Amino acid sequence: MEGTQEITHPDRIRDSAASYFEILLSRHATQPSTTDFPFQFSKIPEVVDNNLCSIPLEEEIKEIVFNIDKESVAGPDEFSSAFYQACWEFIARDTCDAVRDFFCDTLMPRSFTATTIVFIPKVDFP
Repeated sequence: MEGTQEITHPDRIRDSAASYFEILLSRHATQPSTTDFPFQFSKIPEVVDNNLCSIPLEEEIKEIVFNIDKESVAGPDEFSSAFYQACWEFIARDTCDAVRDFFCDTLMPRSFTATTIVFIPKVDFP
């Protein structure tokens, strides 16, 4: 929504969101309230909200890890989901502690949010 007008065209949605985040991330930004958004969100039921914010149980974390495709691409740590699944017995505690720390607002090590950029030459034999 833009004021009281509904935005449906993709370009206007993009421009509205970009404008909002430019203001939000500017040097003089103030803490936004939910009424500052140029669009409206549906209200999340309280039970769903509480569930999203609750600290996951070890069984839930394990279920998620084991539902990731074993062939998925490895992250910056170079360990694929197959590694986490095969070694769960040994890494479960540390993995679950890291996930729980995230939910408790503990600062994450910079390596957790690291980005790896890889340049791949467009030749047959580099």
